Amino acid sequence: MAVWDAVYYTFIISGLAYLVSLIVAVHKPMWLLYCFQDLLLGLYFAALDRDLIRWFGLDVADQDGLVLVTAVALLVYGFLTQAYLITPSHSLARFKRPLYLLAFVAACLLPLGLAFEVHWLSPLVAVLLVLALLSMLLPPLTWSFLPIAAKQIAMPTIIFVVFVVAAILLVG
Repeated sequence: MAVWDAVYYTFIISGLAYLVSLIVAVHKPMWLLYCFQDLLLGLYFAALDRDLIRWFGLDVADQDGLVLVTAVALLVYGFLTQAYLITPSHSLARFKRPLYLLAFVAACLLPLGLAFEVHWLSPLVAVLLVLALLSMLLPPLTWSFLPIAAKQIAMPTIIFVVFVVAAILLVG
């Protein structure tokens, strides 16, 4: 493993450990669902970088399948989690059904990708990944325990930053 890989994964794991301890300290266990989604995102990036292949001693020919499996796991989990976390009585609850539908579409990618070439699914996976990352920010907008400033200033800023980072990662 290269030095930068070790630094990157150490940062990811320590950041997740800090986040989990902070969430447990403030007694908001539902936010742990976001931690697991971030862990899946880290696994997806590890699959893209071929680190999972090296860790598990797999053949390089398994690269596309491993990327597809981690992408589908990330997408399905992400869409289902966001739909689950939206407060039912809020006006944004109308997004629950489309999120469940997107999770179903993402789940359908796995058999398609394993039966045919994975490469033609890449643009669809990229679009779904951007939608999954943006959907992470819907549930907090529906939570009544967040202060108004968090909803009106912090959440739009986070949405913008996540969108820019996702666009850079997907284009670059």
